[in-house]
Amino acid sequence: MKQVLKAQTVLSSDAGRSMVEMLGTLAIMGVLSIGGIAGYRYAMDKYRVNETMDELNRRAIMYAIQLEQGVPASGTVLSNGEFGPKTTLGYGVEGYVSSDTGYFEIALKEVPSSVCRGLVRDYTSPVLIDVNGTEYETPSDEWEACGEDVLSEMAFVYTQDLDASGDVPERGQDDPFSTPCEEGFYHDVNTGKCVKDTVCTNKDQFFVGTQCYDCPTEDNPVVDVFGWSVTSCGKCSHNVVSPYMGGYACLYCPAPRVACEAVCCAEGQVCRGTVWGTAECVTPACTSDSDCTDASTPLCDTVTGQCFAGCRTNDDCPDSNTFCDLDASSTGSSCTQEPGQGRCRSISKQPVGAYVGSKDIINWWSARNFCDALDKSMIDISGKCSNWADIKASGFGTCTEMQISGVSSSHYWTKTLRNSCHAFVVNPNDGYVGGDKRNVYGYQALCEERG
Repeated sequence: MKQVLKAQTVLSSDAGRSMVEMLGTLAIMGVLSIGGIAGYRYAMDKYRVNETMDELNRRAIMYAIQLEQGVPASGTVLSNGEFGPKTTLGYGVEGYVSSDTGYFEIALKEVPSSVCRGLVRDYTSPVLIDVNGTEYETPSDEWEACGEDVLSEMAFVYTQDLDASGDVPERGQDDPFSTPCEEGFYHDVNTGKCVKDTVCTNKDQFFVGTQCYDCPTEDNPVVDVFGWSVTSCGKCSHNVVSPYMGGYACLYCPAPRVACEAVCCAEGQVCRGTVWGTAECVTPACTSDSDCTDASTPLCDTVTGQCFAGCRTNDDCPDSNTFCDLDASSTGSSCTQEPGQGRCRSISKQPVGAYVGSKDIINWWSARNFCDALDKSMIDISGKCSNWADIKASGFGTCTEMQISGVSSSHYWTKTLRNSCHAFVVNPNDGYVGGDKRNVYGYQALCEERG
């Protein structure tokens, strides 16, 4: 009997756990949970950093190719092409030419602090990273400017040839044209540096071609440069370029004013074109589609802020046999700004040798949409012509590799840009290559297979 009781006593003493053991078990589970959450956060941050670096690299290649077509003026915003104005993770993004035109920059908005720190620490492709106004040479073990739990504004500076070992550029905000040159020198129109001159000695003038021109001012805003290239306007303080009477005009528009042909729009206004090719300053009526309550005009023009009926991209055209024909006049006849509105138009195509061309005459942006609707891309002739260096330098020439027998004489848009305003066109009948402003309705689309 005593043996049975002893066995029962032993069994009952092993039947449970003490409070100390239970608390210890819970503590261990808590530590493991915290570690798991921290590991998950680390993995997600690493993913976001790697995803952002990969997209920045791809965008940098696209921007560098644009600069190869002809370096635009400093501050020129580069085309986002097929990437769009946001990254895949939703950060606002913009590419533009640096104040030193040997470099270009990619700006990101609203970057989480954890991603900011990872980019500064790990990203080696740019020569410089600017975080909320603080500059770091890459890579860097210092990232205090990223802060804790804040959204950062970041700028990544690259050399034109994407060589990360390039010198760190000067990124000062001072306008070089505001500093007077010594007697006998003038401001170089492209760099703002003082160079020797025997014609211009006035600091309030700029030199182009063979003579001096007075810098535009708010009281006298127009300097006529009829027939010159868009990149040839003299750069005085706050100077901008605007199309005017078939040529260009230099305007003085205090920021954030907008140039509209030969007029500076009032603050808060935007430039809107008309069907006759002229332009006017208007007050925006919308900032998003939700502001357009009239069912007959449901879309908001992202350029002019006006409600309209039509399309902005091919996605707005429900029929797969249509494309969005963009109306260049909606930008105030600008050859650099992508139009914000258009109309869905039927695809009418024809073979051009091994390529596909449109039958209709359209502008450059519409030609891009035409090719996209066919799941093709606009033809790039920069890699097809053995004498491309000569054609690029002069702006025209004959590309024998683009001569196609049996093709009627007609000119087609290419995606190859000469500068921020002009794109190259080609005539496959004789291989002639020339160029024109991208907003001109004068040429057809020419598409090739995506490579």
